[in-house]
Amino acid sequence: MTAALLLALGVVAATGAVVTLVPVRRPALFALGYFALGWTTGELTIGVFALQVVVGTILVAVGGAGSPPGEVGLGLLLASWVGLAVVQRRKHAAGPAIESALVETLGPDYRDAIPPERRAALPEGVGRREPLGNPFSPRDGRVEIVRDIAYGDDPAHRLDVYRHRDQPAGCPVLVHVPGGAWSTQRKEYGGVPLLEHLASRGWVGVAANHRRSPRATFPDHLVDVKRVLAWVRRGGPSVGADPDFVVVAGQSSGAHLAALAAFSACDPRYQPGFESVDTSVVGCVACYGNYDFCDRFGIRGRWADMGGFLARFVMKVPRDEDPDLWDDASPVARVRPDAPPFLVVHGTHDSLLWVEETRRFVDVLRATAVSPVTYAEIPGAQHAFDVFFTLRSLLVVHGMVRWLEQLLATRR
Repeated sequence: MTAALLLALGVVAATGAVVTLVPVRRPALFALGYFALGWTTGELTIGVFALQVVVGTILVAVGGAGSPPGEVGLGLLLASWVGLAVVQRRKHAAGPAIESALVETLGPDYRDAIPPERRAALPEGVGRREPLGNPFSPRDGRVEIVRDIAYGDDPAHRLDVYRHRDQPAGCPVLVHVPGGAWSTQRKEYGGVPLLEHLASRGWVGVAANHRRSPRATFPDHLVDVKRVLAWVRRGGPSVGADPDFVVVAGQSSGAHLAALAAFSACDPRYQPGFESVDTSVVGCVACYGNYDFCDRFGIRGRWADMGGFLARFVMKVPRDEDPDLWDDASPVARVRPDAPPFLVVHGTHDSLLWVEETRRFVDVLRATAVSPVTYAEIPGAQHAFDVFFTLRSLLVVHGMVRWLEQLLATRR
């Protein structure tokens, strides 16, 4: 029995290391499994290693390695630890990757535009204040959170405000839309590392829920994001926000909605009852989003296409029955010349939303929009890599902060 357990541990550990080191996406039927293994192993690497050491040591101590299956399991476990060492080392590449993207788009002297006092406080590496010992929910003592403010009539219309404890006024704003396949998002978990960092620097962060599918049908989700922007425009000053400097951001399905919001400023179709409110934004930060519901570039193919899920749970109509609606829901089809500046981030090892689709979206956006489009591919990063407070996510967050501060300095 112990030999079988050791073999099982070795197989799971080795599979996790392989999925983390090599981008595995097919067969698409197992995409969620690839994601789960790659996400936990790739981001919580030290914790996974420690757990494997403890369990493996116990199984060996009680004789688990005394038979051929146990020996194979032990060998796989030891080999996986070599892989974990490579995974941990690869995380350091995130910092240079996003810095290179910033320099390529904004120029090598982009920091010079930032006022000296703010430039001196820009985050760089991972220092003593970074909460790497607790990747789940550390708190910065300089930040306070005001929970569950209503921005509409539906029970789902709730947002949290992140701000500095000194409560300064006239602060730049970042509205963050969490991911969750349009159906499971929670404002308490999405984008927290970025929101905490910005609030500590004197920004106001707004994390908002929206109505969820399958109860909600597109464009309900987008309408709710626009309601949040309208709330900031009208009520933001009460929490210290500058309603004239608002950036929209999101992860996964939240990035999809953030991009659509950036492309649909003041569009009355998505502002029922508040058509006259200015919902324009000065920038957009989009992380590993779905930018093409129609697979117009044929990247995924039939067996990896998300069309079935979207038709049943989000759109509530097949693609071929209402192609215009599906185009309206695809950011790549909504790109416009006057789009605000974009920062687009995607991991090279994303098993759920493929990096090749994001590259095409960026190509279309750069060919159409006048404002700069910064695109950073994060080596080895899986989907949702920035949910935890880990080395890779913090290095990427630091790059996002530098992009946002440069935007603030040049656009305000």
